[in-house]
Amino acid sequence: MPTKISGSASTTGNPEERGTRLWTANDLARYLGVPVNTIYKWRSTGEGPPAYRVGRYLRFDAAQVADWLEKQRR
Repeated sequence: MPTKISGSASTTGNPEERGTRLWTANDLARYLGVPVNTIYKWRSTGEGPPAYRVGRYLRFDAAQVADWLEKQRR
């Protein structure tokens, strides 16, 4: 079942069902159930999902987050 975060992109892999809004670090932290500082720590150590830098802000694509999360099952 697709998950939505306050009007953001769904997390399904189907491009027709995905929105185009990028997630903030707060959106991602809420989705994963971790503190936002964990997101920034993962970013600095290269452990977290890929992110885009938009000016001074980080943004995450829901599809890339879903792919990263699936790889964490190992």
